[in-house]
Amino acid sequence: RLQDTGLSMEKAPERWTLENLPAVRALAEGCANKRSDIVCTNTFGGSVTTLRLSGLDGRIAEINEGAVRLAGEAIAASGRRFVLVASIGPP
Repeated sequence: RLQDTGLSMEKAPERWTLENLPAVRALAEGCANKRSDIVCTNTFGGSVTTLRLSGLDGRIAEINEGAVRLAGEAIAASGRRFVLVASIGPP
């Protein structure tokens, strides 16, 4: 779904998320509107090793906590209960 909103292979997904917060929020809101029960954050590449490859290793907390907060806030506005899943891939 992120690819549908502009995420490309030329840029690290985590950097794209930081630069496109409105699109990420809209995607989470769309999940709530479609009555999704589970929403995943864009944090799979949020490990120090992966973020170092794109020069983002100094922003680990900002990226991971921010992605969870953004998705949580967007979906909470729906007033529904949901499960928010955040994953971080292998180091």
